[in-house]
Amino acid sequence: ELVEQTIAFAKPQNLFDRIEFETELDPNLPTVLADPTQLQQALLNLYLNAAEAMGGGRIRTTENV
Repeated sequence: ELVEQTIAFAKPQNLFDRIEFETELDPNLPTVLADPTQLQQALLNLYLNAAEAMGGGRIRTTENV
C-alpha cells in the first residue's frame, strides 16, 4: 500500500512525465515495523534518483532484491 501511495504522489511531478511505474509485489509480504513516513521518503528518493538518471523508461518495484 505504501509503495502505491508513493507512486501516486510522485507521478504528477514533471520529472516523471516520461516514466512508467510498474509494481510486482506479493500480496502476502510480511508486515514491517517501521516509520511509514521514513519508508515513503526513502522510496521517493529512489524514484527521484532513478528518474533523473534515466530521463525516461520504466521504474519497476518488486520484492526481489
